[in-house]
Parts: sequence; structure tokens; C-alpha cells
Amino acid sequence: MLKSKRKGMSWLALAAVVVSLLGSLFYPLQPTSAAALTWRMGYYPGYEYTNMPMSATDFNGLTHLAHFALEPQSDGTVTQPWFTPAQISDVVSTAHSKGVKVLIVVGGANSGTAFNGAIQSANRTAFVNNLYNFMTTNGYDGIDLDAEPITDSASYQAFVTELRTKIGSAKLLTAAIGSGDGNILAPVANKFDQINVMTYDMSGAWPQWVTWFNSPLYNGGYTFPSTGGAVPSLSDSMNALVNAGISKSKLGIGISFGSHIWSGGAGTDTGGVSKPKQSWTTAPSDQYDIPYKTIMGTYYSAANDHWDSTSMVPWLGFDNSGSANDMFISYENAESIRQKVIYAQNNGFGGAIIWEIAHDYMPSSADQHPLMTGLRDGLTAGSGGIGTNLLSNPGFESGTTGWTDWGNSSVVASNAHSGASSLRSGTAAGGKGQTISTGVTAGASYTLSGWGKLSASGGSNYGSLSYTCYNASGMQLASGNVAFTTTSYTQKSVTFTAPANTATIQVGVWAGGSSYYFYQDDISFVKN
Repeated sequence: MLKSKRKGMSWLALAAVVVSLLGSLFYPLQPTSAAALTWRMGYYPGYEYTNMPMSATDFNGLTHLAHFALEPQSDGTVTQPWFTPAQISDVVSTAHSKGVKVLIVVGGANSGTAFNGAIQSANRTAFVNNLYNFMTTNGYDGIDLDAEPITDSASYQAFVTELRTKIGSAKLLTAAIGSGDGNILAPVANKFDQINVMTYDMSGAWPQWVTWFNSPLYNGGYTFPSTGGAVPSLSDSMNALVNAGISKSKLGIGISFGSHIWSGGAGTDTGGVSKPKQSWTTAPSDQYDIPYKTIMGTYYSAANDHWDSTSMVPWLGFDNSGSANDMFISYENAESIRQKVIYAQNNGFGGAIIWEIAHDYMPSSADQHPLMTGLRDGLTAGSGGIGTNLLSNPGFESGTTGWTDWGNSSVVASNAHSGASSLRSGTAAGGKGQTISTGVTAGASYTLSGWGKLSASGGSNYGSLSYTCYNASGMQLASGNVAFTTTSYTQKSVTFTAPANTATIQVGVWAGGSSYYFYQDDISFVKN
């Protein structure tokens, strides 16, 4: 988990490539009935204590906190460079007061060599005892193993078995693993309460690579031009772990609040790197684990923001003057995290981890933890069940993510009904739409509602919020709308029954004339 400077292809990225290649040999995961994720564990590094104290931590939506991290030594001892005893006490007591369990993490990026020494037979029992004593002395609820990489499978399995025996069943034992570690973990999977997959940092400026996303949900079948192998994706990684024999209920997806900033390079179709899927002749630079708050505060521009509807992630592209000034930024927003949580729930996985929860802390923003909001929205939306808002990004706080442009409309940081943003359509006819399939059932009752207002009323000025039902062939079956005609926010709603054979429902926002704007916010589309 701990980030450090990489040289060449990281073990995690290499494993992701192998997993993607192997993933095509198996059938993809089939969705099961959706259920709320059993665990949501946020990683809290000790070095973030002054940046985001416990009093500012958003525990809403978390079930576990992973306190990062003890560093293993080859002789089986451990060091604690990141926190003081007083800080440990504060973290543990505060989390417990919120009903959240706390685990102590051991390891991190590039800890593999020391970890491997500590788990050898000569040092193993001392290592186990040191971890047990640190956990019990400080009141932790369990231990999280983060060996990066695992280099000695047999010794690791023996270590896990001995550690589980030592801590007993009353304490938690979890692991953060790479997507290629399935065959190592499967024989001892029953010793763990959670096995969490670091499904992020899936790309880098390595030989024969292309610009690619930090944590794409899907790859859409895209392959490396150089090798023909599939590019990594979260879904392929999870598929490989299941095919290795680990139960989905034991597995958790990995969510990163960090970002990748690619810059410079040469030989792409835009000069330097400025978008995904670009090859190069001169390699670009790639900064990784850049906090979300840094992206929003330093780099974000609505004009350069894009949404990849296949991989279900946002990205920023800057094709500036001179190749050295070009940038491609792969990041997460509330909607991409919401989609990952929905995926995990709909596919029956046990939980999710977040690296790391201080990355989205923006104390001067109206929503101080916007990515945690995306996590919570995903938890309530996963099943598409009764009372769930089926719309992505219904308040436009993630820009235009999830919405299709019909012209003459944009998200603006003004005239919001709630939050900071609203959708503005006009002054010529135009708007945006969103097509929904999850949670759509023929014969079911739905209510569409939203808040809207005009910049000027009178005459034929109006804005509308509409629904249109389609069958699987795209034939229109039914439609309806509500109209807005006033200059102050009012809420309108319409309830309808989806006709037989309804497969998708399109929700639309439309301004019908010229010389005025229509503002829309806080749209809700729920099954009754």
C-alpha cells in the first residue's frame, strides 16, 4: 500500500497483465443477487495524522479501519516509523467509538524482501509473536498482511497458518494482495476473514505499454497493440481470483483515492500523452498515487474532463503547445467509485478496501469527503431495488458523468438547488439524457422527480424532465414529462408503470426555446 518510487514494471502491474491474459480463458463472472458489502475498510496511514486528524475522518460507510503500518524486518522484529503511542490510542479509541474495528497493517510497497526473511522458519515464530503482542497491547481488532510482493509461497502459507492459530478466531486476519496472488492465497484462504485485492495502479509508462487507466472497471476487450494481450481491469482481476478457487464472499475489491498523472513523451498522435490508449516512441513520465484533492485543486478543468463509458472511469486530457506540456490524468470521482461498489455488490463480493481515506479530505469544500459520498451512494444503489435512486450523478456534482449530451447544456458551479453544481440548458433548445437498465422491470411502478427553474419566465418558456420506455430492440413503448415554468426552484414529479417488454428507460432534461436558461438539479428516479 505504501507508495514508493518505481523502476520498470511493478510486480503488481506485471501480475495484472498476466491476470488479464489468463482472464480470457475463463467465462466472466456472472452477477448474483445484490447484497450490501460485508466490509468497507479504509486505510489510514500514520503519516496522515496531522493532515487529517481523527476528528476530521469520515467514518460513515466504513466498517473497518486499517492503521498503516508496521514495517517488518528480516529477523522477525517490527518497527513503527509512522505513529506514536498517543496517536495509536487516539486512532483506536476514536474508531471504536464510531463502531468501526481497527486492524494494524504490516508491510507495504517494497516490503517483500524483509517480509520474506521474517517468515522463514528461523524467524517465523518470533515474527508471529511480535505481531500478536503489538496487536493486543494497543487494542487492535486484528492484523492486515500487506507483503509486496509475496516471494516464498510455502513460507507465507506456513506463516499465515501459525499466525491464525496464535491470534485465534476472535481477532481478524486479513490480507491485501496483488491480482496475480490467487494461487498463493487459495490454499490458506480459510485462514483469512478478508482477502482484498489491490485493483489499482494498473498502468505505467513501461516498455510496450499504452496510456491506460489507474483502475478501470472493465477493459471492453481492448488489447495492447504491441502484444495482443488484454489490458488490465478490475473485473478481469477479480475473475482470476475466483477462478483460482477463492470464494467471492472472502474477496474484496480495491478502490484508490489516488490518481496517475502522465505527462510529456513523444510520438503519440497528439505529440505527447493526452488521452488513453496512446503508444509512444519516447516514454512519458507517470506520477502515481496523487491525491484526489490535489487533482481537484490543481489540475481539474471541466473543459478537459471526460468519462469513459466502457471502463467506467473519468480522465482529464490536456493537448497543450509542445509535447512536454501534454498531460493525461487518470483519476476517480464519486461516480466511478459508486460504479465499482455496485459492481462488487451485484457480483456477490464480500467487501472493498480504500487506499487511502485522507486523499479526498478537502476541509474547505461543502462536501469534505466527496469520494466517500460515492462509496455510500454505491452501497444504496447496488441492487437497483425499491426506493433506490437509479440515476448516476443525479445532482451533477461529478460534472456530466453518466449523462449524454443533447446540445446546448453544461454543468455549472452556480444556481444549485443543493451541493455546488446544477445542469444549465439553453439558451437554444437542448439538454442531456441518461439511459437506465439496472433496476428496470416491466410492469413495475416508477417515480421521476426533480427540481428545476428558469432564468426568465413568461410566454412559451419552459423546461422539461421526461422519461421514455424502450424495449430491447430500441422501440419506444411509452413516454411522459413534467414542465417547469417558474424562476424559483420547484419540485415536479410523475409516476408511471413501465409497459410490458420494457428493457431500458431514458430520463431526459430539455430546455425548449431560446433567450433563457433552464436549471435542473437533484433528480430522482426510483422504483416504487
